[in-house]
Amino acid sequence: MKNPIGWFEIYVQDIPRAKQFYEAVFSVKLEELKMPDMETYTFPMSKKAMARLVR
Repeated sequence: MKNPIGWFEIYVQDIPRAKQFYEAVFSVKLEELKMPDMETYTFPMSKKAMARLVR
């Protein structure tokens, strides 16, 4: 693959619900990433791609 995805964000309105959903679907634990003025949780790091939920 010449241009793999390196980072993506999933914007959500209800972050507790989205966090519960993605943790259940992918059997992972999302980690809170402290950022000013933004609520965000990251998926576990991977060699393939990195992602986070954002509200």
